[in-house]
Amino acid sequence: MSVKIENILSIIRWLAPEKISQSQYDLNTKYDHQCEMYSFGMLLWELCHQRIPYESINSVPEIEQLVRSKKREKIMLDPSPIAQELFRIIKQAWNHIPSERPKVMNVLTALKEAYEKYAQGASPMIFPKHVSDNNIPSYNLSSNININEVPHEDCSLDNIPAIKTLIPFEMGYKAHQEKNYKVAWECFSGLAECGNNRAKYWKGYYLLSGYHVQKNMDAALNLFKEAADNCVPEAQLRYAFTLIENGSKEYSEIIKYIKMSADNGNEIALYNLGIIYMEGLYSEPINKERAKHYARLAALKNYSKAIELLKKLGVENPSDVEMQDAC
Repeated sequence: MSVKIENILSIIRWLAPEKISQSQYDLNTKYDHQCEMYSFGMLLWELCHQRIPYESINSVPEIEQLVRSKKREKIMLDPSPIAQELFRIIKQAWNHIPSERPKVMNVLTALKEAYEKYAQGASPMIFPKHVSDNNIPSYNLSSNININEVPHEDCSLDNIPAIKTLIPFEMGYKAHQEKNYKVAWECFSGLAECGNNRAKYWKGYYLLSGYHVQKNMDAALNLFKEAADNCVPEAQLRYAFTLIENGSKEYSEIIKYIKMSADNGNEIALYNLGIIYMEGLYSEPINKERAKHYARLAALKNYSKAIELLKKLGVENPSDVEMQDAC
């Protein structure tokens, strides 16, 4: 899909250098996430400085020459920690080499960590350094302008630390299967901090089991509940089981989360509801029909223990149990 641009000046201020270098701004050329990251850095600069990039320059060739020669807007922010974190992200996003710009997930992680570390529950106030109108340089827009005299700075990344790279969930899970708990923990912990709910469950599981880290039951329980409330079936069941293991008497909470997991198709949760209603556990009355119902659903998922449970309930064939409203 191509879009006709009536006024290139309306977008060039945010365009990545590799996009500017394309002849006639060919929009059929792929605009990938690396281009987007450069534009995001420019947008972040705009938000911090409360003005559009290169606002005193209204010549497309002048902006083209600036960007192509690795010149960028000056970053003049107050010395607060969160402002300096934004400074670092902007500089990295402006890297002239597309492949060296940060990934989106890494930037999200950096922003989230900066907010949690420095904002302290309030919206942080970030101001550009004060520049009086008398100090704003007047640009000479003549055709013989020397680009090296324009007061924009090189996008040098010297002495700027790299944003931490996150390990994809699939790689973390594979590391767990291979018992490489250190790598798996780094993956789950990092992704959990970014809000990944499956990773929260696994981070909780590591804290519960003591894989690579010291056991912390309370932290694990909190993570299980966070993931459970965001529709992770394994977390719903694990949260309920952890309450049981802790000797909790909050039976309504236990049943609620086991049912949530069962409703999401977890066969272990379905089987355990069968046990609960067969034996009348956790203040639930004995209900053989309901027990058969849940055991049948688990058995239809080829859960062997559920098939044995049905036999105890006098059912040889799972298909013999009529479906019913088990709520």
